[in-house]
Amino acid sequence: MGFIRKYLHNILRFALILCLIYFVYSCWGLSFKSTEKQKSAPTFPFIRNTFTNRTNCKPKKNIFFMKTHKTAGTVVQNILLRHADLHDIFVGLSRTRDPKFGYRDGRYFNRDFIRKSDSPINMLCHHMRFDRSEVSAILPNDTVYITILREPGSLFESLFNYLHYDCKTFSRLPLSPSGMEEWINHPRRYFRGAKDGPLWWFGKNSMFYDMGFNNLNNDEEYIQQSILEVEEVFDLVLLTEYFDISMVLLMDLLCWDLEDAAYLALNARAVSGEFVPEVRRRKVEEWNHADTLMYRHFNKTFWRCVKEYGVEKMDKNVKKLNELNQQLQDACVDGGAVGVSRVRDPRNRVYNPRGVEMKGYNLKHGAKELKICKDAIRTENKWFEYFLHKQ
Repeated sequence: MGFIRKYLHNILRFALILCLIYFVYSCWGLSFKSTEKQKSAPTFPFIRNTFTNRTNCKPKKNIFFMKTHKTAGTVVQNILLRHADLHDIFVGLSRTRDPKFGYRDGRYFNRDFIRKSDSPINMLCHHMRFDRSEVSAILPNDTVYITILREPGSLFESLFNYLHYDCKTFSRLPLSPSGMEEWINHPRRYFRGAKDGPLWWFGKNSMFYDMGFNNLNNDEEYIQQSILEVEEVFDLVLLTEYFDISMVLLMDLLCWDLEDAAYLALNARAVSGEFVPEVRRRKVEEWNHADTLMYRHFNKTFWRCVKEYGVEKMDKNVKKLNELNQQLQDACVDGGAVGVSRVRDPRNRVYNPRGVEMKGYNLKHGAKELKICKDAIRTENKWFEYFLHKQ
């Protein structure tokens, strides 16, 4: 009997040990799997697939963005295309490999420039020279029209540097502060209009030109009538200098969530542009008279929109957008913006014109495969290629 009792006791003790081992392993395994899951699938507040908190309006999907040059339009475009991709909104694309709809040749947009498709077009947001009738012919009647303008003094400084070697009128002088000063002091010595070939229009009233008007016509009545036409067509004109406020207004107009507007600065120089002295600013305004009048007009309408939106509400949502931008950078970017020469992954490098250094981003190791991070730094040309394959 003693032998049997001892035998049963050993079996029971062995069973208890097995149960204890199983319990410890199960708890440890669950904890390990939970940790692994958190590592492999991080979540951020601005990543989602549905609209939230907007019960008083219907999100807009038919959108035309007139992308002007060197006005932070690339960031606006990135926001729009990310949204289009997330919600399967059909984007109109050029039928050629150049996404800019014949812009470099100075041609007005034409509906024949669009790549043929069985799907109706919901969105256009690549560079073009605007033609109202041609754009409206391919977009739905309820399309929202938006564009962006920049203060002419800082715009001139940006164009002179970024396009210096692509634009013959600028390249007649050195790429230097003194060269820029000489050019704006004596623009008629260096500006020769269409004789300078491709991109000649960047030497005078380039925003007015992009909007489809005659940038050489200084007639006051013609300019004012053109500005009124822009006001008639466009539902919202954004301003580069007040970009975050612009994004809050845009999200409100489109009935999108503020999280949709989280962004990283794109197509910007690694070193910010120099301060524009008041004397130079006045000379730029005199030379680019049409751009100046257009900017002043829409500066006034812009602040009327802010007042209607509510100043206190605007301050609150600009602060929230800044927080979202910081969360996006913290989640995705390794070490902040850097000069393009220091971007480690060649696929993430941006176009860098001769004579300046653009800034780009290195993604954190854990963010390299996160869609929101890859999309936030995707350039215009890469978006074009992406949608070519998707649609």
